[in-house]
Amino acid sequence: MGVLVGAGWYAQSTVHVGDKSVLALLSVTTSDGKTAYFPSKVSGTTGDLIFDSAASPVSDEDVYIGEKYDARLEQSGWSSCVFKPASPWNRAVAATHDPVKAGGILNTRTVQILVDRRYSVVNVTQPAGDDYVIDFGQNIAGLLKMSLVCPVPGTNILIHAGESLHPDGTVLNQYSNSPMITNYTCKGGSDLEGYTT
Repeated sequence: MGVLVGAGWYAQSTVHVGDKSVLALLSVTTSDGKTAYFPSKVSGTTGDLIFDSAASPVSDEDVYIGEKYDARLEQSGWSSCVFKPASPWNRAVAATHDPVKAGGILNTRTVQILVDRRYSVVNVTQPAGDDYVIDFGQNIAGLLKMSLVCPVPGTNILIHAGESLHPDGTVLNQYSNSPMITNYTCKGGSDLEGYTT
């Protein structure tokens, strides 16, 4: 089981509610129809989920401010059963809250976030220098998915989200406290890189 842990809605830079943490319950149903549950715990006894941890490509994230992502730090297959890291990971620090007090037995229903619709690019302009404006033809709250080949490792791509344009054609963000900037650093090479923000 692999988990990428973010700050979340209530841990923005202006609101600190504690360290990032995970509370998990793994359910396994065998071929004979029996189900066993493995909770995340701190003791390390048989039947507990004990996690190791390492820094992820995401170095900073905020629901309003944006995200910093360095693709050079990706570890291929990090959440698979056969993953062997190039250098040892550290044992995760135990959360300070008691899982029982945090909600007892977790709900075993699966909740999925589904793609409702997709928007394609309708127009691309270049108002200045290396700045490009990519227009999806619709004001949305959603995710941006991009694929690119970036030959030079460490090339930095800044993505500014906005709802309208300045007279010179550059992106206008009306919300000064929410810059909504994604800072993506390329892995580099001849392979296609994919990223969703």
